[in-house]
Order: sequence, then structure tokens, then C-alpha cells
Amino acid sequence: MPRTARHKAETRQRILAAAGRRFRTAGLEGAGVLEIMAAAGLTHGGFYAHFASKDALATAALEAALEEGRTSWLAGLAGLPPADAYRQIVGRYLCRAHRDEVGAGCAMAALASELARQDAATRAAFERGFRATIAALEAAMPEAGGMAPRERALATMAVALGGLLLARMVADRELSDSILLACRRAALKALGH
Repeated sequence: MPRTARHKAETRQRILAAAGRRFRTAGLEGAGVLEIMAAAGLTHGGFYAHFASKDALATAALEAALEEGRTSWLAGLAGLPPADAYRQIVGRYLCRAHRDEVGAGCAMAALASELARQDAATRAAFERGFRATIAALEAAMPEAGGMAPRERALATMAVALGGLLLARMVADRELSDSILLACRRAALKALGH
């Protein structure tokens, strides 16, 4: 790749990373192009060399954030017995560190309330990322409790996402910790543990 093309691709990645963090912390509507570009170490004027609009940026940043989250969440699980992989998956998602690191955490949890109200392109980007996450989870799911791997992946995502959202919504840390623990226990109980 020629230097200019490589530089443009690297710059685009910096913008996407900065946008992903800002969107997760401030929301899709709360994060502005000016602050995203500043967080990427760039001027506002360079934005349109990479994206046609803020909506185009939001769609691309959402796709990148979902992929980044999925990769991080499922890293190092290949080769583990399915029950051990499942325990890791549940424990990584429903933990204090994930609850407290909104800007680096799951884009689905950070943007859940906004995604349902977005345009078709952004919702389609979310759905592609969600389907990819479910497919990746499905490959790591044990068959237990009469649930097929896909069904368990969907249920695990729903319990994990719902638990994380509730844990972030309450101000009382003890209650928040209890929500995380209860959801982890519920998810693991399905394995018979």
C-alpha cells in the first residue's frame, strides 16, 4: 500500500477508535464531530476526507466497536472445553471492570437505548455486529439444560447485556455488584453449577 493510502487508512482507524470511545461514553447524539476529531489528534477540517457525515461515522464506528468488543470478549477461548469457555465468557462480561469502563466496554450496552431509534443504516450495522457476536458465542457454547448452542448464545447475551445495563443504572455499588453476581450465577446455573 502506498504511503499516502496507508496514512489515510491509519488516520481513519484513529478516528474510528476515538469515535467508538466517545460514542460509548457520550452517546451517539452526545458526541460531536469536533470533539471526536480532537480526541483523534486531528482537526475538524479533515473529517470529510474520511466520512460523508456524522451518521456515516457512527455506522462505521459502531461496526468497529462491536468487532473490537467481540474479539476482546472471546480472546483466548479457542481450545478450552465448552463449559470452561462459557464460564470465561460470563465472567468477563458481568464483572466490575466491564461495568466501570463504559468507554472501552461493550458498545451494545453503552448504546442500547439509542440504537432502537437510529436510522436504518446504523441499525443494520448493529444487527450485523450482533449476528456476528451471536455466531462467535454459539461456537463456544456448551450444550446443557436442553438448550442448543445458538439458543444458549442468545440467552447468554440477553442475560449478560441486561445485567450489565442494570448494574450501570443503579448508584448503589453494593446493589450493582449484587446484580452482576446474580446474573453470573443465573447464567452458570444453566450449566448445573
